[in-house]
Amino acid sequence: MVDKGQSNRSIFLGDKWMCEKGLLSEDNLVVKKQWWWNLTLQELRLSAPLTVLPLVSIKKTIQILKEKAFDQAPVVDDTRQILGMVTLGNMLSSVLAGKLRPSDPISKVLYKQFKQVRLTDNLGKLSRILETDHFALVVNKKIQCKSSF
Repeated sequence: MVDKGQSNRSIFLGDKWMCEKGLLSEDNLVVKKQWWWNLTLQELRLSAPLTVLPLVSIKKTIQILKEKAFDQAPVVDDTRQILGMVTLGNMLSSVLAGKLRPSDPISKVLYKQFKQVRLTDNLGKLSRILETDHFALVVNKKIQCKSSF
């Protein structure tokens, strides 16, 4: 049966979605912000992350992560360009399920979609991301100098 009457459709645009699309500033949100909301990630004085090259084996990456007590790491190429993320859980489950071998490169188990935040972003932005995503990658703006001799 088809209803030929007017349909009642409503569109709800959440604050988070509006902020992600640049349609609403975090500062314009009417929410009770925690004391830490406006602190920048830079104020946390984070240490440099452990990064792994894409051709390192799954077995070696698991060993490195366990030794360093990490459960995830960014994967970068020779130029330090971020290719994705690997997680201990995903590597272990892929090997145990027989989808991959321990000798396979970690490039086969990359998460290529992830959110990025900069050191100048505030903890409120990071908090909103972590409401729905398992992790966010903190990136530092690179300064590259080219000399002409």
